[in-house]
Order: sequence, then structure tokens, then C-alpha cells
Amino acid sequence: MPLAQLVSLVADELRDLRDEGRRLEDAIAHAILDHEPTRREALGNLQKIDLIVQTLGELSAYVLALADQVPEAHPVEVHDMLARITLRDLAGKLAGHPRQPVVDEAGRISGEVDLF
Repeated sequence: MPLAQLVSLVADELRDLRDEGRRLEDAIAHAILDHEPTRREALGNLQKIDLIVQTLGELSAYVLALADQVPEAHPVEVHDMLARITLRDLAGKLAGHPRQPVVDEAGRISGEVDLF
């Protein structure tokens, strides 16, 4: 199978996980802000979270095995791809840089989470 097709399939799975995560985010916000979920709704949401976690673990193992198949002498230009990523820490990790905490004026480590 061509590498481009393999990577595209992984991207499709990750996009599906993102979409499911957004649905769960909406369900949790709805439960917290609007009403108490039924036991069935709560269990269904927990099962969806479990599926997301399991799928991410499987995708991680799959991509790692895929990386073992790619010759090291095959460089990839990542600058433009990394420029699309809005989370600085994630972009840095994907560029191969260790995470560096951001320290504010008071010496506290601050994060960069995009909250709604």
C-alpha cells in the first residue's frame, strides 16, 4: 500500500476521533449546564470516551510500526505542515523539540489550553 494512502487513512481516523470528541464535549456541556443525563446517556458517553482512548492507543501503535517501515534516509519537509498547527506545544513536539513550559512574570508555569 502506498505510504500516502496509509497516512491518509490514519488522518481519516483521527478526524473521526476529533468529531466524536466534539460530540462528547457538547454532551458533557449539555449535561453540566442544562440537565442531568440519564444513566443510559452517561454510560453511552463513557463508552464513547473509552472507544476514543482505545482507538488513539491503536493508532499510536500503528503509526509507530509505520515509522519502522520508512527509511531514515527519506527526509520530509515539515515546516509548512507545522505552520498549520495552532497549538504551540504540539507543533514543537512534532518538530522534535521537547516541551518547554511557559513561565509567567510570577514564576508560575502556565499552559496554552484553548478553552471555549
